[in-house]
Amino acid sequence: MKTRIYLASPFFNEKERKEKDKICQRLINLGYEVIDPQNTGNVVSWELNNNDWANKVYNKDVAAIASADAVVAIDWGLYGDCGTAFEVGLASMQGLPVLIIAPDETLTQPHSLMVVQTGINFISTSRFLATDEKWFSVGEKPHFLYGVEQK
Repeated sequence: MKTRIYLASPFFNEKERKEKDKICQRLINLGYEVIDPQNTGNVVSWELNNNDWANKVYNKDVAAIASADAVVAIDWGLYGDCGTAFEVGLASMQGLPVLIIAPDETLTQPHSLMVVQTGINFISTSRFLATDEKWFSVGEKPHFLYGVEQK
């Protein structure tokens, strides 16, 4: 059985989508099953009023996190996304391990201590893409220490 990873990330512009897609592909290449909310059962907004659409998206994403074994979150630092921060907090409250990945360009910026401290590790995109480390295994306790990678 593959480890199911929920990929928490904003995807509001091309830069965010490209970063998310790189990390998603790397997770797949490492053998994980990735739950990408942008590409899994999207709720079509023009068929619903805003409130109904928001409720469906919220419920779908909360259920997807509950079905995951772990969460990988892309944290853009000061340009953080409140939805991603919520998903990280929810995963933490459910006892799921969370790996925080910071795009390289954000490493010199402050990052939310509430997001960073939730993670089993806080690493750069380039480090994540360069390693073959299996970050999560079903039934195993994460073995990474807290800490901010220095540039």
